[in-house]
Amino acid sequence: MTVIGIATFALDATEALHPGDTLFAWQHFAEESHGRLIRTNLGKARHYIAIAQRRADDLRESAGTQNELISIYHLNQSLDQAALSVAKTDGAEAEKLDINLGLLLLRIRKSMSVLSIAPQEEPEIWEVFRAKIDSFQSLILNPDTESGDFASIVGDGEFFEVLSRNIDADRLISGGPQAIPFPTNSPGARHGFFPLTGQHALIGCESCHAANQYVGTPNVCKACHAANKPVGHYQGDCAACHNSISWADFRFDHLLVGATNCQSCHNNRKPLNHHSGQCSQCHSTSAWLPARFNHAGQTDCTSCHSGKKPPNHSEKQCSQCHITSSWAVVSGHFASSNCQLCHNPPAAHYSGKCVLCHQNTSAWLPTIFNHTEQVDCQTCHIEKKPANHSNGQCSQCHLTSAWIPAGLDHAGQTNCASCHSQKKPANHYEGQCSLCHNTSAWQPANFSHFGKTDCQSCHAKVKPSKHFNGQCSQCHSTSDWLPASFEHTKVADCHSCHSINKPANHPAGQCSQCHTSTSSWKNVSGHFTGANCKNCHSSDKPFFHSREQCSQCHTTTSWKVGSFNHAGQTDCQTCHGGDKPSGHYSGECSLCHTTSSWKNVSGHFTGANCQSCHSGDKPSGHYSDQCSQCHETSSWKSVSGHFTGANCQSCHGGDKPSGHYSGQCSQCHTTSSWKNVSGHFTGANCQSCHSGDKPSGHYSDQCSQCHETSSWKSVSGH
Repeated sequence: MTVIGIATFALDATEALHPGDTLFAWQHFAEESHGRLIRTNLGKARHYIAIAQRRADDLRESAGTQNELISIYHLNQSLDQAALSVAKTDGAEAEKLDINLGLLLLRIRKSMSVLSIAPQEEPEIWEVFRAKIDSFQSLILNPDTESGDFASIVGDGEFFEVLSRNIDADRLISGGPQAIPFPTNSPGARHGFFPLTGQHALIGCESCHAANQYVGTPNVCKACHAANKPVGHYQGDCAACHNSISWADFRFDHLLVGATNCQSCHNNRKPLNHHSGQCSQCHSTSAWLPARFNHAGQTDCTSCHSGKKPPNHSEKQCSQCHITSSWAVVSGHFASSNCQLCHNPPAAHYSGKCVLCHQNTSAWLPTIFNHTEQVDCQTCHIEKKPANHSNGQCSQCHLTSAWIPAGLDHAGQTNCASCHSQKKPANHYEGQCSLCHNTSAWQPANFSHFGKTDCQSCHAKVKPSKHFNGQCSQCHSTSDWLPASFEHTKVADCHSCHSINKPANHPAGQCSQCHTSTSSWKNVSGHFTGANCKNCHSSDKPFFHSREQCSQCHTTTSWKVGSFNHAGQTDCQTCHGGDKPSGHYSGECSLCHTTSSWKNVSGHFTGANCQSCHSGDKPSGHYSDQCSQCHETSSWKSVSGHFTGANCQSCHGGDKPSGHYSGQCSQCHTTSSWKNVSGHFTGANCQSCHSGDKPSGHYSDQCSQCHETSSWKSVSGH
């Protein structure tokens, strides 16, 4: 057993055997045995990645041989083992495998790039394997890939199923039932009598040597492939066209085999209406295109080209118009003058001969037509006229060289409507065009209004909404609508024109009573003596405004300049009842105010009751008696009237600081200022005022025993 173990590990280390070798199963067994003895997940992962790298190298070595598919199979198996082992590692361990996985991917890609048989002959197997390698690459390059994600590429069920459909499954398992190989370098091993190349190198011996019968095995293609030829296929040997690598990559040496009858191979491949002669008459043996035909001596073009002519094509021989190198180059307008034999004109086309207009036979355009002696334009152009076009001859307006510019000699023409009746705008004048327009252009337009008196005959439909119903000439000139003027001297009834122009709530009288100027509405005058202002201005007054005539206060030039003669007026409330502020004195204004300004207030008459006006002006806790006892009438700030015997508390009870002396203010303070304090009268109780001024722990008796009344700092009386 020891000897077997040593041999097994030696086989693993030397990598002596490869997929396709008879004893490769021992190599695989040695590699697996070594992997089972490794205890750590990281170690196992590194081992199986190394094995997968061996299989990638084996794949590169098998390129171009019968072992390509077998090597792909074993690389797939090893890649699955490596992926599963990586999936079992943790994140930190997986990071250590990045370089190993990257090298494995590079080896696989390099080996795949040199394969020649599997990609071409087994594309289904190749695509399955290539897709798996693409997935493996995506996992390696994605920075978010976790180690467990590598398990997603594992699974060879589909791969093995596809592989087994294409080669003998026994060959996938090295060491299985196989024929005994020829000795190395023997004639049998070299198979020189029938070289095993391409697809022949991938099949087992038994595919050709059935029942171990080697003698007499056919070595010609048709012995195996006769049943695979399509219907109508070439009957010669397959090797004349195909090689052993691929049916699709075929070549046929027409010269080598002396092929002369093209129809024997290509008769069924000709397009519809194709030339029925030999292919070699037009085509080369290297490609169908380009094709050339020697037309020398050929006279009957229709024998080849009759089925290729467009509809309505000439039935003549092609050679009469075309050259043999290209259909597009047309020549040969032979002496026939009947163009219709070849050229059917478009709908509504001139029915004459083509050569009358198309004098250049190399192209349809440009066209030239000799209009000399042609008088009836309608024979050619009647169907090309625009809608509402003149029904006359084209020559009346157009030249023969181009439709534009067009001109008409209007000399002698009197009925404009015969041409232009359908071109007039809506609501246009119904008369002749010549009355306004000239013959060179519609604009500018001029109309001679001389002798015209009925403007409505033309302009009735052009007037704006609510326009004056009279004749236009009463306001407008004939050169332009603006400016407009009107002779008002002959008109007394303003309403005949302006009744619908007045604003809402406008006076109903004649305009001329106020608007004396006929040039502008804004110049207003005419406030005649005795006029009732309310007729016009009743709706203009503000709320609470005087209900009397405007003229009592305002001038006729401006609302802002107002005056009123208050002489003899005794009831102020009739005008100013609504002007007083909230809580204002309810008596007559004249008791306090002058008539020149509200701000000039007088009239604090003797004996007046101050409370009747100022009861609401006093601050909270204010003295409740008459204002005049303290205040002057000129200003609240001028205070006097500290009369003898007055009760200071009645006014200043709320002014004292917390803990202040509760006696009369006059015992200490003067009436000029709170700061001037005097009146420390003999026998006064100092505590009544200064008990709160003493520092903590101060002597508790009278202040006067130690302090003077002029300053706390002057201390005596010890």
